[in-house]
Amino acid sequence: MGMNQMDMGMMPETDAREKMRKAGDRVDFEIESVMAIELPEGRFSERMLNRLVDTLNKYAPIMEFEAIERVSGDQTQFPMELLQMVMAIAAAAEDAGMDFNIDLAEMKEDRDLASVIGQLDKLVKNAEFKKFLEEEIFGEAEEAMGEAREEVEVEEEVDMDEMFKRRM
Repeated sequence: MGMNQMDMGMMPETDAREKMRKAGDRVDFEIESVMAIELPEGRFSERMLNRLVDTLNKYAPIMEFEAIERVSGDQTQFPMELLQMVMAIAAAAEDAGMDFNIDLAEMKEDRDLASVIGQLDKLVKNAEFKKFLEEEIFGEAEEAMGEAREEVEVEEEVDMDEMFKRRM
């Protein structure tokens, strides 16, 4: 009986770990997907790239990442760090059922950056999207950690009860 109780107590902890592992796997997959994509090439001005950086940095507190540093000089290749962030936000938007259209093959100039910036600005102001990010993405991780903590507490209580029983 005591062994079965411990086995049962371990299941939610295992589930929580599995949820955390799956979330990590998804992040790894997204990063690998971005790494496999050829960086868009064209003419991207420092001014527009920095407008994109400013817009992406609005997501920093929501998505819990460090602010991106500003770009120096015009670029002929779209910066990888910016592409990773845009693609991560696009994936989250898709998961939330929000409209976010980006065609990397068509990203060649500032006009294309302006379109992406406009979509990102619209999305960051969307209360439904913010709620999705807070509840779905980060809520799952917090929920999984909370479940694991609860199970540890339950196991500790069971262990204490068993110890008292053994002494008597």
